[in-house]
Amino acid sequence: MSLREVAQRIQERNNALATEQATLELLQDQLTLAKKRLAADELATQTARKRLLTATLSRHGLELSLLSHREESSALSSQTIHLQSSIDAIRLKTNELRTKFQTEHAPLYSSHLTTTTLHALQSESTLVSAQKKKQRREDRLHHLTSETERQRVETKSMKEETSRLRGEIEELEKREEEEDEEMVGVTMQIRQVLAKKTTTRQALNNAREVLQTAIENRDEWKSKH
Repeated sequence: MSLREVAQRIQERNNALATEQATLELLQDQLTLAKKRLAADELATQTARKRLLTATLSRHGLELSLLSHREESSALSSQTIHLQSSIDAIRLKTNELRTKFQTEHAPLYSSHLTTTTLHALQSESTLVSAQKKKQRREDRLHHLTSETERQRVETKSMKEETSRLRGEIEELEKREEEEDEEMVGVTMQIRQVLAKKTTTRQALNNAREVLQTAIENRDEWKSKH
């Protein structure tokens, strides 16, 4: 084998080694990109699950508050009805007494009539206060009902979003499996390239040794002739 052929073989080995090095770098870049995509997909999945959990907890808290206010409003309504009945009875009795006292015993029972009238006025004032309180409760209940309806609409939307996200999660998991397989394939390719690179480097070293031996033989032959 001539020196030119040996040099040509060395150059070919160098070119092959450079090509394999470029292929190895490309495969490593693909592996890095696949890992970044997988991390981004996992972050998106965690964010969606957190949003769903937050919305669900908020809705449950609002429904609990609404039930509590409904119980209070029901108790207040019963109390108001009972108080109204008592006042109606007092008014009826007052009117009867007023008619009777005006015709028969007005001077004698005027003090008692005054007391009864004052009691009726106080009861009416209590009723007005209770009605105002009831109205505030009803306003609050109406607000909570509206808020609950809004939350239900949002929950429905979140359920639809959850369904969509579950589909995306399944797709992401499928892609993750595919990317895992792809990364395994890339890893195997990298190992193959590294093995080939090692073999090429060894062959290059051998070629250099052959070239060095040929040069030494040539120099020795020239010195003898």
